[in-house]
Amino acid sequence: MAARAHFRLLAILALAAAAAAAGAETAALLPVERAARRPEVEGRVELALAAQLAARVELVGMEQTRDALRRRRLRSSDGADGETLRALATELAASWLLAATVHEAPNGPVPELTISARLYDGGTGELVWCGFVGASGIDDAGLLGIGRFETHDQLADHAVAELLAPLFANGAGLTVPAVAARQERLGTVAIVPFTATVGEDALEVSVAATESLRAILHRRGVRLAEPGCVRAGLRRATGHRWGELSAEARAAIRASCGAELLVTGSVERWELGGSAVAPEPTLAVAVRLLEAAGGRIRFTGSLEAGGWDRPGLFGLRRVYARGELLNRLLDRIGKNLLAVDLDTATAMESSS
Repeated sequence: MAARAHFRLLAILALAAAAAAAGAETAALLPVERAARRPEVEGRVELALAAQLAARVELVGMEQTRDALRRRRLRSSDGADGETLRALATELAASWLLAATVHEAPNGPVPELTISARLYDGGTGELVWCGFVGASGIDDAGLLGIGRFETHDQLADHAVAELLAPLFANGAGLTVPAVAARQERLGTVAIVPFTATVGEDALEVSVAATESLRAILHRRGVRLAEPGCVRAGLRRATGHRWGELSAEARAAIRASCGAELLVTGSVERWELGGSAVAPEPTLAVAVRLLEAAGGRIRFTGSLEAGGWDRPGLFGLRRVYARGELLNRLLDRIGKNLLAVDLDTATAMESSS
């Protein structure tokens, strides 16, 4: 079944490439970041991303994209500034650059995937959209297991379609989705990479949390500092730890990115219990909003919850994937963060 799906996707890519009109909108898919360390799954996700793009826009050849990245010694979009990405897009004649990361694809009887993506405008190198999805093979399973995905191959197609759906909401072509009203009062906000105090896969978990919050704040209209700019600012400083973001690091990000506010956080629980056929995630996450200039904390929020805490009728609201639960918790915290009155004293929130 996996082989048939693979060849089906290859056929879609070939047909889409053949049908692409001259001068059509063009996109380049950067090689998928393989944080999950599951090459066969991450390769399948990359193929699904390519198929989704090629069905709607002209897709730059993957080897051509890889060659351009090698020439520029560019390993990922995370460490690249806007000018570097604009130059890459110009070389590839791409209207858009899409970068994606597979954060989690654990082994087990129930497949699970956590994926994020970023879309850059090829003309400017600017980040114009970011998305995040966490999915389990039994999220939509009904009676008798109808709607269940048994393999990561099957789940990859579903998860990628869900991830990219906002870009294709208008049918043909690619459209940057509208965001909420711009949160001008916050100015530019820099998301400092999260940390994680979990015992296993801490780096991968922290990157997933960072990308989830990035997508949430972008969707809610926050003007975010470019990820490459924040990375460059951190490289100029001595590093950072949760709760110990140094004055040097804050000053470097402020100077590099023009950000007056910083958001950072930590994942403190990342567990998966329940049974082999009905996994139950439990997570705890905390977020802080700080002034870049003086380090004053303007908001802190934390949440801890399990995927079965509010199951609803027949368990229809149960969450089985850790990535989905992470996204829901950060969405709740992000909503409260944006309600903070910056003219008042520090706001605190802690709930479960």
